[in-house]
Amino acid sequence: MKKSFSYLIAIGCTTLVSMLGASAQTEASSKPMGYVTYTALGQSDTFISLPVHRKEAFVGKVASVSGTNNEIVKVQGTPGWADDDFVYSVGVQPDTFYAMITDGDSAGRYWEILDNAGSAVAGESSITLDVAGEDITGNVGNGTGIKIIPFWTLNTLMPGGQGIHASTSHAGSQRKSEIIIPSSAAGINLASGLSYYYYSGTAGAGPGWRQAGGGISNIKNDDTLAPDLFFIVRHNVSTGGLQPQNDGRTEITPIGTVFNNTYRTLVNVQLDNTDQDNAIGLTVPVEVTLNESNIWESGAFVGSTSHAGSQRQDQILVFDNSVAAKNKAATFSYYYYSGAAGAGPGWRRAGGGISNIVNDVIFSIDKTVIIRKKGVVAGSVIWDMTPSYLPLP
Repeated sequence: MKKSFSYLIAIGCTTLVSMLGASAQTEASSKPMGYVTYTALGQSDTFISLPVHRKEAFVGKVASVSGTNNEIVKVQGTPGWADDDFVYSVGVQPDTFYAMITDGDSAGRYWEILDNAGSAVAGESSITLDVAGEDITGNVGNGTGIKIIPFWTLNTLMPGGQGIHASTSHAGSQRKSEIIIPSSAAGINLASGLSYYYYSGTAGAGPGWRQAGGGISNIKNDDTLAPDLFFIVRHNVSTGGLQPQNDGRTEITPIGTVFNNTYRTLVNVQLDNTDQDNAIGLTVPVEVTLNESNIWESGAFVGSTSHAGSQRQDQILVFDNSVAAKNKAATFSYYYYSGAAGAGPGWRRAGGGISNIVNDVIFSIDKTVIIRKKGVVAGSVIWDMTPSYLPLP
């Protein structure tokens, strides 16, 4: 049975349905707040996405866009920024910020802010975005909605190691919990990327988040967590944590503002003729089925004209948080059959029968996915999806 909104997210002062069903003007004034609670099992990997964001630093409209490699976006009005308000600085500005587009053909896209200028001249407040050479001027211009949002960081999401098991030693074999960021390398079945742990001892720089291999005195409290990329909580203990289970499980509860626009992200193939795994973190606080995902309809997913495993094109690999294991294998694999034989086009579960069209839940508190793109030509495609609590564009 599909879980209700209230299972996944709770809203203070009013109901979720009334707030998420409101118009854009209502959203601007009410800013629906919510939370999602993940249970991370002991001696297991738990996949966590961030379906709510931190409080916006700015909500407004674009005035103009210019530049080539890094785009300079001027905003309308005089928001009162000072120079470098949105620039990370150790001990001064602990946050790193991104700009998210909220309407139009780029709604849901975001880019990290590299620099900003203040409002010394009316109408000239601007931010410089790291767009990696992408030209955004075709979809972002005068009147486009924009928000400036601080990234979640290790210490804003899990302050002082809250929600995980703190480590009293820096030794890898004695770390009780680790935060693993998926690798961005080319290929499939990728090894872990960055790994972090929370040190609660007093030696050296004292308590704080550390990066494995990054030096025991180099505190990493302010390292960021991307909104569209899941991360893994790995518990290496089977005692402590929540009572009465006392089996190592903990809870992590992101509390923030609901994303109230289209979800839009890039799905990549990094090298020609090389299949590519894309770790996906969905910024949607409700369950999403295969059909609701819009990934096939958006053109971001290549269908298969054969049911043979060796000839399948793109696949969706689903991982289940309720299964206790480390380095766990995907619980299910799905492909979209675009041929006419049997039951015809539709989603199929690998091993579930070639005529069995399915519409399973692929995103929830318990489930997250890797999109495995068949490698032919390197490049990126955009996957967009309108959450069920918003009107279709």
